[in-house]
Parts: sequence; C-alpha cells; structure tokens
Amino acid sequence: MTRCVSYWYNLIFVPFTGVDNNKRCVTFGAGLLFCETIEAYIWLLRSFREAYNKQPTLVLTDQDPTMRQAASVVYMGSLHRLCVWHIMKKLPSKVTLKTTPKSEHQLVWNIYIKLETFERRWAKLLEKYGLENHDWLRDMFNIKEF
Repeated sequence: MTRCVSYWYNLIFVPFTGVDNNKRCVTFGAGLLFCETIEAYIWLLRSFREAYNKQPTLVLTDQDPTMRQAASVVYMGSLHRLCVWHIMKKLPSKVTLKTTPKSEHQLVWNIYIKLETFERRWAKLLEKYGLENHDWLRDMFNIKEF
C-alpha cells in the first residue's frame, strides 16, 4: 500500500496490493483520496477492510506519517513495515556519493541476515564512506525494525 499523487486530477491514488494463494502479486483494490489526512486514510482503510471482511497480516507502506498512523488505528493486529524499495529510491537524493556501493544493496536487500551481522556491516559501511554522522542514515537505522 503506497500512495501516489495524481497530478492530473489532483487526487491521491492508493493501491491495495497483496500476494494471492499462488504467491503472485495482485492488486486487490484502489482508492482515490482528495487529501492526505489521517481521517481520510482511516476511512479508506476501514472501507477496504469491510469490503474484504478481513484484516491483512502485513501492512507495507512508504514513510508517510499520516498513513502510518491510520494503519495503526485500523489494522491494530497487523504487522507494519516500511517499503525498502521506497527507502532505497530516496537514497541518491539523501546521500551524496558518486556511486551507490554494491555492498549497501547486498546488505539492505538481504532477508537472511542476522541482526548482529547487519549492525556490524552497517557500521563498517558508514565508516568506509565517512557517513557515521549522516542524519538521514541515522534516522533510517533507528527505525530498522520497520
């Protein structure tokens, strides 16, 4: 569940995408919102939940704080995570490097890595590129559980 702004009609497009029984990505529904308020997202998420009469196991969003708050209200029992793809897409605008190190992609996209290993390699990566005091990277590390 991510949000995209439709500039043509000035509406926010919110797709509901999931994985079906065959392990394939499927769009289950979508909504158009006039504004990005917590109330608007709550209304949309409740409408989606009522239409399917089921609560999702996992809610995956970008870093929009209003969507995050709405998801925590409507889907209290669901696990909430941030979309790594969206975070990595922001990386070039947040961190100035000539190239994105391959080791960073291997570290971030590794689902089998243990927490201790991740933290050790993350610290080495920051040290290697002199980014130990980079605010955005520190913020991302602090919310790593999401």
